[in-house]
Amino acid sequence: MRLRTAAALAASLLAAACGPPPSTPLTVSGSAVGLEAELLQHQIQRFNRAHPQIPVSLRATPDAADQRHQLYVQWLNAHATDPDVLQLDVIWTAEFAAAGWSTIHQMRELAQHAQAEQKVPFGIVWQGARYEGLVTVFLEYLGAFGGSILDDKGRVAVDTDASVQALTAMCNAIRVDRTAPSAVLGWQEEQTRFAFQNGEAAFMRNWPYARPLLDDPAQSGVAGRFAIAAMPAGEGGTATAALGGSALAINAFSDRKDDAWAFIAFLLEPEQMLERARIAGQYPPAPALYDTPELANALHTDPRALRAIIDRAVARPATPVYSELSSILQVSLHRALSGQQTPALALRDAARDMQNLLTRVHLQPAS
Repeated sequence: MRLRTAAALAASLLAAACGPPPSTPLTVSGSAVGLEAELLQHQIQRFNRAHPQIPVSLRATPDAADQRHQLYVQWLNAHATDPDVLQLDVIWTAEFAAAGWSTIHQMRELAQHAQAEQKVPFGIVWQGARYEGLVTVFLEYLGAFGGSILDDKGRVAVDTDASVQALTAMCNAIRVDRTAPSAVLGWQEEQTRFAFQNGEAAFMRNWPYARPLLDDPAQSGVAGRFAIAAMPAGEGGTATAALGGSALAINAFSDRKDDAWAFIAFLLEPEQMLERARIAGQYPPAPALYDTPELANALHTDPRALRAIIDRAVARPATPVYSELSSILQVSLHRALSGQQTPALALRDAARDMQNLLTRVHLQPAS
């Protein structure tokens, strides 16, 4: 199954070892802001009440994925024993151990119509700042036109005709159709959500966390007036959603591995997963839950339709050098979107630099 959207995958890197006295807290790294932080603190408190012999405390980390990744690398390179449990972006796991619309062109036409006839300022908003979120947006446009970042043999594929079509469509949204505002070049998830929930955009590309916030009539002008679907298909492609989420991994240098496993198992119980779905809009990794009324009530939507999207979700390349590849690609994508290079030239440069990296680390032969 591809149901890995929520914190799901637990991986132990070394055998269990004897640990310190139970009074020493088990430390868990995670977000320190927003609903995610509140929810994690709540579940830690519940675990502590049920397991007083394994006290758990939160070690806050930056909410931005790139900054959190850098911090984890520093800790693990230093063989730090703390924190014991790491909340990973799903794309880091390899490194560390559709339904809906018709075509993408019709979505553009609907966006233009909303701007012209309904006076909506923006047709579509997505994450266009130079960070990991930009790569996930590009991945969905890539799938729409039948492209990929790496092919099935691990070779760089970002400079194909399909890739150029995908990036051209993104560039056109900003500079030709003007369905996307130029401001998206500096936007991440929250700026995108604010624009959509304020009724300023007809379409939004974002992650599931936004749904319960958009459903709240106290802060959202679109509560009860939106639906969820994968990015629609273009020529030669399929409706595509980027696979995201988190994974739970045990620090290889932790001396509390048994306790860490107990806490991870607790977080993966149905009660905790349903609570995350209800409060934070996080989709659970357990396939059986998608057939239950409990999940339908938690998400206020048909979970079977969501499961159909998740089952076809596209993962970013599973490679130990993904972060380096992504950094290269982010620069080129942003250059094209900001008009510094044509899509074809930007992707040609990206492909060259990505191939050089794979060759240098002996993951691909020289071309």
